[in-house]
Amino acid sequence: DTIKSVIKQSYNNIELLIIDDGSNDKSSQQIIDLESQCKERFSNYYFERQENKGLADTLNKLVSRSKGDYIAIIASDDQYANENTILNEVNFLEKNNDYALVCGINKIINSDNEICYWDENQNLTEDKNKAFYSSFSDYLESVSEVNFDSDKFGSYASLYISNHVPNGYVIRKSIFELIGNFTNKAPLEDYWLMLQISKFAKMKFLRIETFLYRWHDSNTVKNFEKVNKLQNLTLKYESEILLKEDSDKYLKSFKIFKKQYLSNSFYLYRQLYSSYLNSGKDFAEFTRFLLKKSREDLDISILKLVHRQNKFSIFVFGVKIFSIFSSKNYQKLSILGITFKLKKSKNHE
Repeated sequence: DTIKSVIKQSYNNIELLIIDDGSNDKSSQQIIDLESQCKERFSNYYFERQENKGLADTLNKLVSRSKGDYIAIIASDDQYANENTILNEVNFLEKNNDYALVCGINKIINSDNEICYWDENQNLTEDKNKAFYSSFSDYLESVSEVNFDSDKFGSYASLYISNHVPNGYVIRKSIFELIGNFTNKAPLEDYWLMLQISKFAKMKFLRIETFLYRWHDSNTVKNFEKVNKLQNLTLKYESEILLKEDSDKYLKSFKIFKKQYLSNSFYLYRQLYSSYLNSGKDFAEFTRFLLKKSREDLDISILKLVHRQNKFSIFVFGVKIFSIFSSKNYQKLSILGITFKLKKSKNHE
C-alpha cells in the first residue's frame, strides 16, 4: 500500500529508493512483486536488502543515493492521503526558498486502511462523534500547544520542548549540507532531524490532507516509556551540540534562543547556588525552597527539579544544567558538565 500510494502521485519526476534493513516479514517479496511497475513509473528505482544496520545508517545511505532536489521519507506502513501530496508540497518549497520542510494533515488509519480517530486516551474509534482528536496532526497541535499556523510551528524553541512536526513531509535536500548526517547518538532520528533543520530554515504546515498515519499495536509511539528514553538521549546529545557548535548560517531566531539558553543557565546557577550557600537549610527543605522560588521569583522555566539524597539537579528546557552534591565539609558542583569541589562556607561565592 505504501509503494502504491507513491506510484499514484501526480508529480512525475520521482525516484524511489528502498532499503530493507533486515526485516523478517514478507515485505521484501511484496516489493519485488511491484518491481516492474516501479521501474516503469519512476525516473530512478533502487531496492536493496541488507543486514540490520539501524535506522541512522540506513537513512544516511538513502540520502546519499538520492539525486533529486527534494526528499520525502515514508515508513513502510504509512501512505500518502491523495495523489497530489508530493506535488502540493514541492510547489510550496519551489515558491518559498526560506522554508526547508513542508507537511500537512495526517489522518489516522487502522490495519484495514480505514479512516479512524482518537478518543481522549488515543484509542481508535471509527465514530467521528466520539473523536477527541480528528487526526494525528490535530493531536500534535493540541498537546504541544503550538499554533500550527504561526511562526512557532517548527521553530527550534518549540521543538526543544517536544517534537510536533507530523509525518509525510518533503524536505529540501540542500539542507543536509548544513545539518550533516543522522547519528546513533541521537536515537530518535525524526526528532533530531527536526531540531537540526529548525536551526537553519523555517517549516510550514499546510491545512490540507497529505498523509495517512497507520496506528496499530506495534507503533513505537504507544510505548511511551521507550520513546521518552529515546527523546532524553536525543536531547542529551543535542545539548552537547548546542554548547559546542556554531554557524553564521543559523536563523536569527535560533541565535536568540541559544544566547538566552546560555545566559539563563548561568543566571539560574548564580541565583540558586548563592541562595543554597546562605540558606542554612537541609537538602530536602532546600529543594522545596528552590522549586517555590523558581516559580515565584525567577523569570525562567524550570521544567524539572530532581532531588535524591544529598544531591539535586536542575533541568532547564529539559536538559540538566547543573547539580550540587552536599557532604559535611564540601559541595561538589557540576555545571554544564564541568565539576568543581568547593569547601562549605556561607560567605563563599
